[in-house]
Amino acid sequence: MKRITKKAWFGKKYIGWGLRPVSPEGWLATLVFLGMVVADVIYFKKSIFGIVVAVALIVIFIVFAILTGDRPGSELWEKSDNKSLIVLVYIVLLMLIILAVYQIQTLRVAHSSFENYYNFRGCVYLIEKTDTDGTCKLSSGQTIKLVKYQDKWYLEGDLPYPGLNFL
Repeated sequence: MKRITKKAWFGKKYIGWGLRPVSPEGWLATLVFLGMVVADVIYFKKSIFGIVVAVALIVIFIVFAILTGDRPGSELWEKSDNKSLIVLVYIVLLMLIILAVYQIQTLRVAHSSFENYYNFRGCVYLIEKTDTDGTCKLSSGQTIKLVKYQDKWYLEGDLPYPGLNFL
């Protein structure tokens, strides 16, 4: 595809496949794109329309980068003699990402209701439950207290740090 600018705003990535900003114009375009995505997230929160806008912004930015950049690719891949090692590293990274997503989803489900968190913690006997807390007994005989915090259930004393709760 023919570039629409005289000089490339985006060039091949060094590691991975794709494009990266290589000129001040490319960096400015990237910052504007990121600003629009942040504004979308802040303004639309988690609405369906906000997700559609975010996907549209991403597609538009990818097309823009392709039209103003060199051919996508990887400098490391083209210079490497040991391509099987690079493929192995990518496969391991992909597996780690999949595992992390699975763990985050498991924790989201576990924290979503008292019953889910009760089972997640391994409780075998319910001693007491209210709308905001509950006490149960584990198979080891230990008694634990589960508390509701920001509409999610946690072990008492194990609440998330403010601002770092991504579940």
